[in-house]
This record gives sequence, C-alpha cells and structure tokens, in this order.
Amino acid sequence: MQKQGRADWRVAPEVHFGQDDSPVPLTANGGIQLAHAGRKGSTARPWEGGGRLGPDAGGWQPVGPTAEPFAANYPVPCPLSVADIAQIVAAFRLAAQRALDAGFDMIEIHGAHGYLIHEFLSPLINTRTDEYGGSFENRARLCLAIVDAVRGVWPERLPLFIRISATDWKAGGWDVDEAVALARLLKGRGVDLVDCSSGGAVHDQQIAVGPGYQVPFAERIKRETGATTVAVGLITEPIEARIENHYIRLFVRMGSNPARTFSNVLNGHAPWTRDSRVGVKSYARMDRDFASALSPKSKPARAERTDPSLAPPFEFNLTFQPERFWGSGNSVHCLGGAGGAAFRLASSWQLATEVGGCKMVGLEKDLSGDSLTYAVGPRWIGRIRGAWTAQLQVLVGGNKVSEERMYPEKKKLLEAVAIRTDKLPPAHADYTDATESHGFALGTGAGVSYQVNNAITIKVADISYRHSWTNALWGRDYSNSLKFTSGLVLHMGTW
Repeated sequence: MQKQGRADWRVAPEVHFGQDDSPVPLTANGGIQLAHAGRKGSTARPWEGGGRLGPDAGGWQPVGPTAEPFAANYPVPCPLSVADIAQIVAAFRLAAQRALDAGFDMIEIHGAHGYLIHEFLSPLINTRTDEYGGSFENRARLCLAIVDAVRGVWPERLPLFIRISATDWKAGGWDVDEAVALARLLKGRGVDLVDCSSGGAVHDQQIAVGPGYQVPFAERIKRETGATTVAVGLITEPIEARIENHYIRLFVRMGSNPARTFSNVLNGHAPWTRDSRVGVKSYARMDRDFASALSPKSKPARAERTDPSLAPPFEFNLTFQPERFWGSGNSVHCLGGAGGAAFRLASSWQLATEVGGCKMVGLEKDLSGDSLTYAVGPRWIGRIRGAWTAQLQVLVGGNKVSEERMYPEKKKLLEAVAIRTDKLPPAHADYTDATESHGFALGTGAGVSYQVNNAITIKVADISYRHSWTNALWGRDYSNSLKFTSGLVLHMGTW
C-alpha cells in the first residue's frame, strides 16, 4: 500500500481461479480482479460487524467522488481532486503491469457494487460539477480512463473483463440504459467481456431478486451492443428454482458460494443466509415476463411469489388404523397402525405411499392373524375452510394376510416327551399350523385434516375401502376391508 498525503490510492487485487462467482475461465495461471473500494473502504470484516474501521484497527482514509458516506456507520470519504483521480488511474495501470509480470492470464476490472468506479458512474453518488460529474459522458470518464490505462499495458492476446452494476435498483440512479451505453464504449476500447451484476451503490436499494435475475441485463447489453457478456447471481436455477424442497436448495446455496457460507458461520448466522436475496424458506420463482420488462425506459418488475401450495414438498405421517374385514360369512376386526410419506406433484396433488399392519381380534380361540398392506398412488388435496382440508386418494399395491392356529394339547404332549427324553423343548412350528395369502390390492378413500401450523397437520378422520385379490384362509375371506385412519402428519420444506 502506498499513501500520498490525505488519500489512499490502494488498488486491491482479488485472485480467482475459475470460481462459480466469477466469469474467469480456468486458465494456466488464473485471473486477477483489480478493484478500488472507494467510499466503501476502511470497514471491518462482515463477520466482525462491518462498519467504520478506526486507525487503531488498521483503518485508513477512504476516498470517493464526494464526501457523502455509504451509510451512517461507514467512514466519511475524502473527495477526490482531478490530480487525485490521475494518480488512481496510474495505480490501476501499475497493478495491471504487476499482474502481467506475475504471470496472470486474465484481468477483470471491478466497476460494480458501489466501489469507486461505480460511485463515479452513479448519479445518486456522483454529484460533482466538474468534468467527472453531471452528464453520462463525465460520469463514465474515470471508468474509461482506467480501462485505457490497463489495456495500455495488458497485451491484446490476453482477455480483459470488466464487472459493472447494470442498475442501482433505485429511481434516479444508474440504470440499464446507461449500462448499455457504457458497454458500447467499452467494447471499442478493447474490453473482451462485460460481467453483468447490479446494485451496491446505495444502502436503500430495492432489488427484485429471483433465479437468474441479472441474466436479462446481460442479454440486453449483448443484443444492443454486440459485446460478449456474462451474468452472475442466483444462477442455480437447474436445482434451486426447480426443487420445491428448501432443504435441498439450502445445500445448493451453501455450496455455490463457500466463502460467504464460511463468513456466515463466523458471524453466528445460518450458513445459507444471503442478505441480497430471498431465503430458501420464502423462495420466489423468477417472473417469466421479467426479461421483457427490461425494455428501454421500463423498470424491472419484482418477482412475485405464487399462491401457497396446499401440498407441502414432502411429508411423512404416523397413524392409528382400526380396520374391519368382511367377506363370505366372515367379519373380523384388525387393530394397528401405518407409516407413510407423500411427495408433491403439483399445488394440490401428491404421490402418496403407505405401509401398514394390524393384528386381528375376535378370532376363535387358539387362532391369531395379522395383515400387512403396502400401496402407492395419487392424492388430491382441496381447501374446505381456513385450516381445514379434504383429501381424496386412490392407492394400488399389495396385501398379505396370515393366520396361525395353535394346538395346546399337542404342545403339552411334546413338552412332556422332551422332559422325559432329556431333549430340547419343542419349537413353535411343531405345535402350530400357519397359512397366508398374498394378493394385489386396490383402495380408495377420503378424509379431512386440520393444519396446526406450517410443520404439523392432524389427520382427523379418513375412511377408505380396499379390495384385495387374496385367497380365503381356512374358509375366511379377507378380500374386502373398511379402514378408519387418524394421526399426525409432519411437513418438510415449509418451515
């Protein structure tokens, strides 16, 4: 770092090696980003609270186009004179030369996110009245001078990128129309790629966040200028925007920016927290009309959430299920329970699975039986009123019924023989007979539930009929059953 008088001319490098948050391709020696923080300099690390950094903590006097700080807890910058600006341009040139000498293959100039170059571009910040303020041409003068200085020492054979904020997300600020005009000038000055981001100039910006929300900026700049562009920000749509379960999106988000994830942990925040975007628990899909809304002189529309779905992304349940079998001359009750899961197919449709079992009661003496069912199928959910919902479902699967008859007298006889002959006691199968039948099963049912909160629903009552193509067991027919279900449902992906 070199300081001259009152101002700090530091140009900070950030090295990237093809990371997911940088447009830099993986090259032999990597790329380097050159940046000047401007009025955002001399601040503490985010996980240490951010804000003004005093001299005793290694702080310095930041600079900017004016003396207006970024926020109340940020240091007041020192306004740059024309001579100061010339020294900063020269510092960028020297930084580029050092990058070349060090063997880097690519440079990206950081002109976004409220750093110095962006501060001069934005009319919300740059209120100067000299040749560096006022008109678009004057506000772009510093950016163009830095690009010329860097390209002056950076060989034509090596790529030069620049990152810009395409809009300030605030009325009266830098907008996509001016970003297009700047990109047209940059292309003529040897910039090979425009990296399109947005925001960061003012603390009260209103960002319309959604998956790929900055892609339309890059698309328009490319279309109207012919410049090569890339976009950054929430480009995780193949997974994050298409997977409804926010726990899966959570891991995608943490892995897509590990540095931010680590800083969150150090600062005591949830690892997946992102202040500049909606959360995994309140995810908003990108409005499909968003790109067309970015036509000239129009403002981007905020991405809207769709109406809440009646079906959660995933749920599982535990239920109590008394069941009654009947057939030709037979009526048997069965007490048991079941466990199940359901996956959302659409806002009111689920794919439901269920495995249940019960123990038969009311059979004759020395006779026992049980039933096991497993089924899968579609379930429809409809709103009744308030937290009450109705469900209709059709499930297909299988049913296994079994009976076992025990012969007590035979058991006593075998035990007595074992004692007299000093042999092992008889096995269970030695004094019982068992029979079972498997068959295809088809069931349908309806019920009502009450949603307690985003995580829990009570299945109040569900009545279903099932027909099984099973054989009779010792003259008893178990092909038809009527089942009552009540229990607890836990939703995942909604809290």
